[in-house]
Amino acid sequence: MKTSNKGYYTPAEVGEILKTSSQMVRISLRQNAKGWDFPYILVGRCIRIPAKSFDEWYRERFTE
Repeated sequence: MKTSNKGYYTPAEVGEILKTSSQMVRISLRQNAKGWDFPYILVGRCIRIPAKSFDEWYRERFTE
């Protein structure tokens, strides 16, 4: 899995990691989709996903 050097991910980067579109990431986060329980930050209309929280969430669900 690619990790972020800047401390956060964009929806496009999360979409790439999860093999889905950035739009699906945006929609799922804004609708509080079940299972998408990592935090995110809205900056105006932009979404930022803290890398540490997302990386932990990903490891818990997709690695042994």
